[in-house]
Amino acid sequence: MSTETTFTADVAATVDARLARLLVDIAAVDPSRLGHTGPDTPEITAAYTRRNALIWAALALAAD
Repeated sequence: MSTETTFTADVAATVDARLARLLVDIAAVDPSRLGHTGPDTPEITAAYTRRNALIWAALALAAD
């Protein structure tokens, strides 16, 4: 395997690992996955904000 091919495979594995970690983090902070049905509190709103930021990070990473 060439050095370039090895580098590309390593980068892909790293991106896959980062994406997998982001998906785990999204699931961990998503209030709806934790049974939240309302009303929202400042803590719940903050959790949704964090979840949304993680979703956008995952989408950006997947696009790369």
